[in-house]
Amino acid sequence: MFLFLNDFGVDITLTVIDQDCAPVSLVSSTVRQFELVKPDGTVVTKTAVFVTDGSDGQLKYTVETGVLDVLGTWGVRAKITEGASKVYRTEIINFAVKA
Repeated sequence: MFLFLNDFGVDITLTVIDQDCAPVSLVSSTVRQFELVKPDGTVVTKTAVFVTDGSDGQLKYTVETGVLDVLGTWGVRAKITEGASKVYRTEIINFAVKA
């Protein structure tokens, strides 16, 4: 996947899966975020929303103006919070931001 420098209004979608590659229901999650990792390692955290009702493990973030401000290889992962103390993250998926 690749996006262009200063793109906005584009959806980034991830499906949270378990060790058997089955979608994880996110219905009981209390906080859903995407961590965007810039080429220099800086992490930008953004709120993610369900694509449907959360039972299919799918989340999306619509890129806002000014976020994709650096060329290079970026990463994205989901950060999920359940209750007051359970936090888990998905693997990082890399994508390119091109000129």
